[in-house]
Amino acid sequence: MRVGLRLKVSAFAAALVIALAGGMAYFFVVQGAARREAETIARFRDAARLMALLQHVGASGAPELDFAKLETLVKNSVSLDNGLVYATLSAAGKGEGGDTLERGRVNEEMWRALGADLAGTYDGQGESYVLAQLAAGEVDFGGRLKEFRTELPGGKVLRVGFDLTALDAALAADLRANLLVTGGALLLGLAGALLLGRAIVGRIEELAAAMRRVARGDLTPRVEVHGQDEIGVLQTAFNVMTTELRKKERYKETLGRYVSEQVAERLLTEESDLDLTGEEREVTVVFLDVRGFTQLSRAMPPRALMQLLNEFFAEMIDIVFAHEGSINKLVGDSIMALFGAPVPVGDPEARALRAALAIQAAVEARNTARRAAGDIEVGLGVGVATGRVVAGNVGSTKRLEYTVMGPAVNVAARIEELARRGQVLAAEATYRKVADRATVVDLGPTTLRGIADPVRLFEVRAVADPT
Repeated sequence: MRVGLRLKVSAFAAALVIALAGGMAYFFVVQGAARREAETIARFRDAARLMALLQHVGASGAPELDFAKLETLVKNSVSLDNGLVYATLSAAGKGEGGDTLERGRVNEEMWRALGADLAGTYDGQGESYVLAQLAAGEVDFGGRLKEFRTELPGGKVLRVGFDLTALDAALAADLRANLLVTGGALLLGLAGALLLGRAIVGRIEELAAAMRRVARGDLTPRVEVHGQDEIGVLQTAFNVMTTELRKKERYKETLGRYVSEQVAERLLTEESDLDLTGEEREVTVVFLDVRGFTQLSRAMPPRALMQLLNEFFAEMIDIVFAHEGSINKLVGDSIMALFGAPVPVGDPEARALRAALAIQAAVEARNTARRAAGDIEVGLGVGVATGRVVAGNVGSTKRLEYTVMGPAVNVAARIEELARRGQVLAAEATYRKVADRATVVDLGPTTLRGIADPVRLFEVRAVADPT
């Protein structure tokens, strides 16, 4: 299952806030409560030790515990807020019965506040019974009271008990306050985490949506830049990128009006210019020339003649591109097309011949319509040759023209001169590559102008698709 970035960022921020809140709760609530409890018990212990030092000279002349003063402390413990619930003085017991009570005092109000069970025992059995039980250590306080037992000289034992319910109440109040503060901080942190996730991811999602539009070929989107942080820098970079892509597309469109799309693409994508010295490769060259152009130029005004040629050439160029060829030159009433340069293609000979036949068919279809309308017809001759050439830039660093040079270029041009209207003539080197698929008429060896050795020519009627 795909998890969105907004959820990831919000979840991470929320987890961080929860971890911080948990840490705060642990240190301020749990640890604070434990520390306060320990401090309170330590204070009670110190008080118990001080009480054991409340001594006076007894009848024997030896120091004895001044229990009267201790009883006063128990009696007034509520007003003194010392937490003292009871005190007992007993003789240390030697058997299972525990210590034997000698004197004791219970603060009734505080005892009753410890719970109904202890209050019931007090009401039912009386203070003397409760004190005896306390001296013997047989009362279960259930954590509501903390007792300290101190052995005194002469085999005496002092027991004092301090109320923990006040401490528990204070700790509970602290816990509630701390939980309230921690919970509030947690809620604020979670809200902030959601807002942070929305603020960060919202900008990224806007950028991603714009990128998807660019991926679909739409180069118009721009994103609003918010701030100068990392995302703002990314938004600025995106806007610069789309601006440069639009410029490149305009350059490509402009170049495509003068050179083939393949050449334009290669010029714009290669890190360096096409090699001035050229690259050697085998290509198939196609020359197309309008027959009777001189008569056409005499019969038609120049503007009308140019419009006519543009109509025919537009269709021819589309057919060349559809067969993955490139237009190398447009010279007057002639077109030079390449198959295999500047971009290699599979089966270039068959592609070239099928393109030439498709062009002748398209020209004938146009002529049929023109003939019916009583307009002047346009004839076309095509020559095709294959061979190794040098393909590259010709010119200087200020003005370059991509072209090919080699015998195949001259042979194709000379063959085209011999082609009659509607014919597609191919040299033997081209025919041999498609011999098993082509329907041809063998014209035999033919002497071409400017070519020393005769060239065997074939009139191509059809080229089947590879099976």
